[in-house]
Amino acid sequence: MINSKRFLGIVPARGSSTRLENKNIRYLNGQPIISYILQQAQAIQEIDRLIVSSNDTEIANISKEWGAEVPFIRSDELAQDDTPMLPVVIDAIEKLESEGDYYDYVCILQANSPLTQSKDILRAMQTCLKSKANVVFSVCECSHPPQWTLRLTEAKCPQFSFIEDCGQTFGRTQDQELLYRSTGAIYVAEVSYLKGNPINARLALPCVSQNSFVIITDPMHSVDIDTELELLLAEVLMTSHKKNH
Repeated sequence: MINSKRFLGIVPARGSSTRLENKNIRYLNGQPIISYILQQAQAIQEIDRLIVSSNDTEIANISKEWGAEVPFIRSDELAQDDTPMLPVVIDAIEKLESEGDYYDYVCILQANSPLTQSKDILRAMQTCLKSKANVVFSVCECSHPPQWTLRLTEAKCPQFSFIEDCGQTFGRTQDQELLYRSTGAIYVAEVSYLKGNPINARLALPCVSQNSFVIITDPMHSVDIDTELELLLAEVLMTSHKKNH
Protein backbone atom coordinates (compact mmCIF):
# COMPACT_ATOMS: atom_id res chain seq x y z
CA MET A 1 0.00 0.00 0.00
CA ILE A 2 1.16 3.52 -0.86
CA ASN A 3 -0.75 6.56 0.43
CA SER A 4 -3.66 4.30 1.39
CA LYS A 5 -3.87 2.92 -2.16
CA ARG A 6 -3.87 -0.86 -2.45
CA PHE A 7 -1.70 -2.61 -5.03
CA LEU A 8 -2.34 -6.04 -6.49
CA GLY A 9 0.60 -7.86 -8.05
CA ILE A 10 -0.26 -10.21 -10.92
CA VAL A 11 2.18 -12.52 -12.70
CA PRO A 12 0.48 -13.92 -15.83
CA ALA A 13 2.02 -17.29 -16.73
CA ARG A 14 0.42 -19.25 -19.54
CA GLY A 15 1.17 -22.97 -19.68
CA SER A 16 2.10 -23.26 -23.34
CA SER A 17 4.58 -21.33 -25.43
CA THR A 18 5.00 -21.34 -29.20
CA ARG A 19 8.66 -20.32 -29.47
CA LEU A 20 10.17 -21.68 -26.23
CA GLU A 21 8.41 -24.66 -24.69
CA ASN A 22 7.53 -24.31 -20.99
CA LYS A 23 9.47 -21.04 -20.88
CA ASN A 24 8.00 -19.87 -17.58
CA ILE A 25 9.28 -22.90 -15.68
CA ARG A 26 12.46 -23.65 -17.62
CA TYR A 27 15.43 -23.68 -15.29
CA LEU A 28 17.77 -20.71 -15.24
CA ASN A 29 20.82 -20.91 -12.96
CA GLY A 30 19.16 -23.60 -10.87
CA GLN A 31 15.70 -22.01 -10.47
CA PRO A 32 12.47 -21.94 -12.51
CA ILE A 33 12.36 -18.73 -14.53
CA ILE A 34 9.13 -17.61 -12.86
CA SER A 35 10.72 -17.82 -9.41
CA TYR A 36 12.90 -14.77 -10.03
CA ILE A 37 10.05 -12.30 -10.59
CA LEU A 38 8.18 -13.79 -7.63
CA GLN A 39 11.18 -13.16 -5.38
CA GLN A 40 11.53 -9.57 -6.58
CA ALA A 41 7.82 -8.87 -6.08
CA GLN A 42 7.77 -10.45 -2.62
CA ALA A 43 10.55 -8.05 -1.57
CA ILE A 44 8.20 -5.10 -2.10
CA GLN A 45 6.13 -4.46 1.02
CA GLU A 46 3.95 -1.98 -0.87
CA ILE A 47 2.43 -4.83 -2.94
CA ASP A 48 -0.54 -5.91 -0.83
CA ARG A 49 -1.13 -9.25 -2.51
CA LEU A 50 0.77 -11.25 -5.13
CA ILE A 51 -0.99 -13.80 -7.32
CA VAL A 52 -0.15 -15.89 -10.38
CA SER A 53 -2.72 -16.30 -13.15
CA SER A 54 -2.13 -19.55 -15.03
CA ASN A 55 -4.06 -22.27 -16.83
CA ASP A 56 -1.34 -24.79 -16.00
CA THR A 57 -1.32 -26.81 -12.77
CA GLU A 58 2.43 -27.40 -12.89
CA ILE A 59 3.11 -23.66 -13.09
CA ALA A 60 0.57 -23.14 -10.30
CA ASN A 61 2.30 -25.67 -8.04
CA ILE A 62 5.76 -24.25 -8.69
CA SER A 63 4.48 -20.72 -8.04
CA LYS A 64 3.05 -21.83 -4.70
CA GLU A 65 6.39 -23.42 -3.81
CA TRP A 66 7.99 -20.01 -4.35
CA GLY A 67 5.51 -18.21 -2.13
CA ALA A 68 2.91 -16.87 -4.55
CA GLU A 69 -0.83 -17.32 -4.31
CA VAL A 70 -2.72 -19.07 -7.10
CA PRO A 71 -6.35 -18.44 -6.07
CA PHE A 72 -7.81 -19.83 -9.30
CA ILE A 73 -6.85 -21.66 -12.50
CA ARG A 74 -7.26 -19.49 -15.56
CA SER A 75 -9.70 -20.74 -18.19
CA ASP A 76 -8.31 -22.13 -21.44
CA GLU A 77 -10.31 -19.49 -23.27
CA LEU A 78 -7.99 -16.87 -21.76
CA ALA A 79 -4.83 -18.89 -22.39
CA GLN A 80 -4.58 -19.00 -26.18
CA ASP A 81 -1.58 -17.89 -28.26
CA ASP A 82 -3.45 -14.78 -29.36
CA THR A 83 -5.05 -13.89 -26.02
CA PRO A 84 -4.26 -10.24 -25.16
CA MET A 85 -2.95 -9.38 -21.71
CA LEU A 86 -5.75 -7.01 -20.70
CA PRO A 87 -8.63 -9.54 -20.54
CA VAL A 88 -6.41 -11.81 -18.42
CA VAL A 89 -5.73 -9.01 -15.96
CA ILE A 90 -9.37 -7.89 -15.75
CA ASP A 91 -10.44 -11.51 -15.27
CA ALA A 92 -8.13 -11.83 -12.25
CA ILE A 93 -9.26 -8.49 -10.78
CA GLU A 94 -12.94 -9.37 -11.10
CA LYS A 95 -12.46 -12.82 -9.57
CA LEU A 96 -10.86 -11.24 -6.50
CA GLU A 97 -13.52 -8.54 -6.32
CA SER A 98 -16.22 -11.22 -6.32
CA GLU A 99 -14.67 -12.36 -3.02
CA GLY A 100 -14.67 -8.83 -1.61
CA ASP A 101 -10.98 -8.14 -2.30
CA TYR A 102 -10.58 -4.74 -3.99
CA TYR A 103 -7.51 -2.86 -5.25
CA ASP A 104 -6.76 0.64 -6.54
CA TYR A 105 -3.82 -0.34 -8.74
CA VAL A 106 -2.56 -3.47 -10.43
CA CYS A 107 1.11 -4.23 -10.97
CA ILE A 108 1.56 -6.68 -13.87
CA LEU A 109 4.91 -8.46 -13.88
CA GLN A 110 6.07 -10.78 -16.64
CA ALA A 111 7.18 -14.25 -15.59
CA ASN A 112 9.74 -14.50 -18.40
CA SER A 113 11.63 -11.34 -17.38
CA PRO A 114 13.81 -12.84 -14.62
CA LEU A 115 16.28 -9.95 -14.41
CA THR A 116 13.62 -7.44 -13.40
CA GLN A 117 14.60 -5.53 -10.26
CA SER A 118 12.35 -4.82 -7.29
CA LYS A 119 13.57 -1.21 -7.21
CA ASP A 120 12.21 -0.69 -10.74
CA ILE A 121 8.87 -2.26 -9.87
CA LEU A 122 8.53 0.05 -6.89
CA ARG A 123 9.60 3.04 -8.99
CA ALA A 124 6.83 2.26 -11.51
CA MET A 125 4.29 2.06 -8.68
CA GLN A 126 5.42 5.38 -7.23
CA THR A 127 5.44 7.02 -10.66
CA CYS A 128 1.88 5.91 -11.33
CA LEU A 129 0.70 7.54 -8.10
CA LYS A 130 2.78 10.70 -8.35
CA SER A 131 1.94 11.40 -12.00
CA LYS A 132 -1.70 10.34 -11.64
CA ALA A 133 -1.16 8.13 -14.67
CA ASN A 134 -3.60 5.59 -16.05
CA VAL A 135 -0.71 3.34 -17.05
CA VAL A 136 3.04 3.26 -16.41
CA PHE A 137 5.29 0.82 -18.25
CA SER A 138 9.01 0.07 -18.36
CA VAL A 139 11.26 0.92 -21.31
CA CYS A 140 14.96 0.67 -22.09
CA GLU A 141 17.30 1.91 -24.79
CA CYS A 142 17.10 0.13 -28.12
CA SER A 143 20.24 -1.95 -28.63
CA HIS A 144 20.28 -1.20 -32.38
CA PRO A 145 19.00 1.96 -34.10
CA PRO A 146 15.46 1.31 -35.37
CA GLN A 147 16.24 3.93 -38.02
CA TRP A 148 18.27 1.24 -39.78
CA THR A 149 15.49 -1.34 -39.75
CA LEU A 150 14.78 -2.95 -43.13
CA ARG A 151 11.62 -4.39 -44.62
CA LEU A 152 12.14 -7.35 -46.97
CA THR A 153 9.50 -7.35 -49.70
CA GLU A 154 10.28 -10.47 -51.80
CA ALA A 155 11.08 -13.93 -50.47
CA LYS A 156 13.08 -15.40 -53.39
CA CYS A 157 15.19 -12.39 -54.25
CA PRO A 158 14.76 -10.01 -51.31
CA GLN A 159 14.24 -6.35 -51.98
CA PHE A 160 14.34 -4.00 -49.04
CA SER A 161 13.22 -0.60 -47.92
CA PHE A 162 13.96 1.41 -44.81
CA ILE A 163 11.11 1.67 -42.33
CA GLU A 164 9.41 5.06 -42.81
CA ASP A 165 12.33 6.20 -45.01
CA CYS A 166 14.58 6.52 -41.96
CA GLY A 167 17.41 5.30 -44.14
CA GLN A 168 17.71 8.80 -45.51
CA THR A 169 19.39 9.70 -42.23
CA PHE A 170 22.91 8.43 -42.88
CA GLY A 171 25.81 8.43 -40.48
CA ARG A 172 27.31 6.32 -37.76
CA THR A 173 25.18 4.13 -35.51
CA GLN A 174 26.15 6.16 -32.44
CA ASP A 175 25.03 9.36 -34.16
CA GLN A 176 21.43 8.20 -34.57
CA GLU A 177 18.68 9.56 -32.33
CA LEU A 178 18.41 7.52 -29.11
CA LEU A 179 15.13 5.64 -29.03
CA TYR A 180 13.50 3.34 -26.49
CA ARG A 181 11.50 0.11 -26.56
CA SER A 182 9.01 -1.36 -24.14
CA THR A 183 10.71 -4.07 -22.09
CA GLY A 184 7.47 -5.99 -21.56
CA ALA A 185 8.47 -6.54 -17.94
CA ILE A 186 6.56 -4.06 -15.75
CA TYR A 187 3.15 -2.46 -16.11
CA VAL A 188 1.32 -0.53 -13.39
CA ALA A 189 -2.23 0.65 -14.02
CA GLU A 190 -5.31 2.08 -12.33
CA VAL A 191 -7.82 -0.70 -11.81
CA SER A 192 -10.79 1.62 -12.42
CA TYR A 193 -9.26 2.80 -15.71
CA LEU A 194 -8.66 -0.73 -17.03
CA LYS A 195 -12.13 -1.91 -16.08
CA GLY A 196 -13.69 1.18 -17.65
CA ASN A 197 -11.70 0.80 -20.87
CA PRO A 198 -11.40 -2.96 -21.50
CA ILE A 199 -11.09 -2.50 -25.26
CA ASN A 200 -9.24 0.80 -25.72
CA ALA A 201 -6.71 0.68 -22.88
CA ARG A 202 -3.10 -0.07 -23.85
CA LEU A 203 -0.52 -1.39 -21.42
CA ALA A 204 2.67 -0.86 -23.42
CA LEU A 205 1.73 1.87 -25.88
CA PRO A 206 0.20 5.30 -25.44
CA CYS A 207 -3.22 5.88 -26.92
CA VAL A 208 -5.74 8.69 -27.30
CA SER A 209 -7.24 9.83 -23.98
CA GLN A 210 -4.90 7.57 -21.97
CA ASN A 211 -2.48 9.19 -19.55
CA SER A 212 0.65 7.04 -19.98
CA PHE A 213 4.08 7.39 -18.39
CA VAL A 214 7.25 5.34 -18.60
CA ILE A 215 10.18 4.46 -16.38
CA ILE A 216 13.58 3.88 -17.98
CA THR A 217 15.33 0.68 -16.92
CA ASP A 218 18.79 -0.75 -17.48
CA PRO A 219 18.99 -2.92 -20.65
CA MET A 220 21.09 -5.35 -18.57
CA HIS A 221 17.93 -6.04 -16.55
CA SER A 222 15.53 -6.05 -19.48
CA VAL A 223 15.81 -9.47 -21.13
CA ASP A 224 12.44 -10.90 -22.15
CA ILE A 225 12.92 -14.67 -22.62
CA ASP A 226 11.05 -16.09 -25.62
CA THR A 227 13.87 -17.96 -27.40
CA GLU A 228 16.82 -20.20 -26.58
CA LEU A 229 19.16 -17.31 -27.43
CA GLU A 230 17.44 -15.02 -24.92
CA LEU A 231 17.57 -17.78 -22.30
CA LEU A 232 21.32 -18.09 -22.85
CA LEU A 233 21.74 -14.30 -22.69
CA ALA A 234 19.83 -14.14 -19.40
CA GLU A 235 22.02 -16.87 -17.95
CA VAL A 236 25.20 -15.04 -18.93
CA LEU A 237 23.94 -11.73 -17.50
CA MET A 238 22.75 -13.36 -14.30
CA THR A 239 26.10 -15.06 -13.80
CA SER A 240 27.86 -11.75 -14.43
CA HIS A 241 25.65 -9.97 -11.89
CA LYS A 242 26.40 -12.57 -9.24
CA LYS A 243 30.15 -12.21 -9.79
CA ASN A 244 29.95 -8.44 -9.53
CA HIS A 245 27.88 -8.50 -6.34
